[in-house]
Amino acid sequence: MFGYGELNVGKAVNGPAKFDWGDVTVSFAGNSTWSNPISGAGGLVKQGTGTLNLTQASTYTGATQVQSGTLTAKSLASVVSIAAGGTLSGTSKIGRNIINAGTRALSDRFDNLLDHRQPGGWTQNLGYHGDLSRSGYSNVGVDLTGWLVGQDYRMGGNGEAGYAISQSQGLGRLANSPDQGRSHALEGMLYGGVIHGSWYTMGRFGVGTYRENMRRQLQLGNQFAGVASDTNGRYGVAYGESGYRLSLGRTEVTPYINLQYAHLQRDGFDELGAYGFGLKSSAQTTALWQAGMGMRATQAAWALPRGGSLSLQTCMLWQQSFGVRGESFDASFSGIHQFAPVGGIGLA
Repeated sequence: MFGYGELNVGKAVNGPAKFDWGDVTVSFAGNSTWSNPISGAGGLVKQGTGTLNLTQASTYTGATQVQSGTLTAKSLASVVSIAAGGTLSGTSKIGRNIINAGTRALSDRFDNLLDHRQPGGWTQNLGYHGDLSRSGYSNVGVDLTGWLVGQDYRMGGNGEAGYAISQSQGLGRLANSPDQGRSHALEGMLYGGVIHGSWYTMGRFGVGTYRENMRRQLQLGNQFAGVASDTNGRYGVAYGESGYRLSLGRTEVTPYINLQYAHLQRDGFDELGAYGFGLKSSAQTTALWQAGMGMRATQAAWALPRGGSLSLQTCMLWQQSFGVRGESFDASFSGIHQFAPVGGIGLA
């Protein structure tokens, strides 16, 4: 137990809440979870082969040193140093890439309609590779592949409207770890917009379902054990974008702004294996707004000697999330029934 003065047993069993007397050094094998938010001027020194889980946001100002073993933290305000034998990680999950893939495809479609007002059937491959990162957590590499098929119609002199369906597969991998999650998603959307000269505005409403298979490896003392879970989810998205095409010689540049609302519902899960040290959780609902600005650029095509052409495309986007609800969720070890909040990289 941890504490001082009058003992609050219910709080003391959840670990320390203050580092008031210098650095606190812990060394053990196995797993230990501290569920109190920790404040104070002291720091934390993690030794031993075990895994220490800090489930609450900590505001202590002393240094955090991971000399060996693993430290999993929801949020740290201090300077962090990690020795060769230490690991700093956090719970992670494949983010909103299944939603973003359809949005990027539709943005590209309206970019093409600026050049050629020829409504009709269209297809696009969905491909994405990137990383999710957050201070205090290990990075997650993300790969996404799939396809999208759409049909649009001209509405009056400047309007466009249509529908599309997409199917995608995602793979998320925790850096320097065998942990990975695979997802499969199916989405349907309705979209529309207005094109007037070099200016356009467009929006879409989409709904989709996904399933995810998660595989993780846990360190239990000097042993390793695997856990696995399957979960299903649903999501809805509303997106709006407006931009203006600029011609700069052989290069066409389209700056734009956007606004998006996403709502995700995940069913509960229960990780099997590892002698009950996997995690279980009930259903979770997450929602957020995002506003952003970006730019797409296309270099005019070069004719190839034996037919065909070659063009270069690039894009960049900055987004800011706000109004986030339900980012953290309560989880418990599978072998017991004692829940505590769990955080992670969150929604990108």
